[in-house]
Amino acid sequence: MRKIMKAENVLLAFVVAFLLGFQAVAIAQEQTSSGIQSGDWIVRAGMVNVDPQSNNGDIVTVSDDTRLSINFTYMVTDNIGLDVLGALPFEHDLYTTPTVETALGIPTGTWAASTEHLPPTVSAIYHFSPGSNFRPYVGVGLNYTKFFHESTKGGVLGDLGLKPKIDSTTGLSFQIGFDFDVSDTLILNVDYRKIDIEPDAELFTESTGVTFLAFDAPLNPSVFMVQLAMKF
Repeated sequence: MRKIMKAENVLLAFVVAFLLGFQAVAIAQEQTSSGIQSGDWIVRAGMVNVDPQSNNGDIVTVSDDTRLSINFTYMVTDNIGLDVLGALPFEHDLYTTPTVETALGIPTGTWAASTEHLPPTVSAIYHFSPGSNFRPYVGVGLNYTKFFHESTKGGVLGDLGLKPKIDSTTGLSFQIGFDFDVSDTLILNVDYRKIDIEPDAELFTESTGVTFLAFDAPLNPSVFMVQLAMKF
């Protein structure tokens, strides 16, 4: 497993400590809120933004994208839930870097290709105050990302007869967030995740299928979601 950047781990630890500070407030509210308990299902839907790290490769940089999200949580105990994250396919644009400009003379920031991906993630989540109407949580999980529909049509790589191929990848996912009961039936959810996505990639010639260049693409995106949820 490739290491995850220390800066994100420090940030995660800081925000977890921050969320723990809300626990006292949440416990005080437990007498007036049903909260969640073992056996509950929580179904959330909303918008999710996937934003790759800024230095995501020597060959290409990758844009962010926002899509509809959906995830399901089953409460195994009052505190621990099993969460499955899904979304519509994300589409990212790939742009050239100074390395490519030096090697091939293509100006930095030129659109080169696009790709789509699906990043289903299964996580275990710990809710600090399940009986409260404000429930901060932390989680850790496993992500699988499948890349597909790589396209260079109309781009500089297509003009050169090259096409990218990006391998599927697995990695850890770390998350923090909270659920807040807006009413007896409606829940507001805010969620942040850092996901380890570092696929191997290559450029190959479309005419012969021969690899022209192999490279790493450390995306390691920040994933931010705002969702509405219901409990069953």
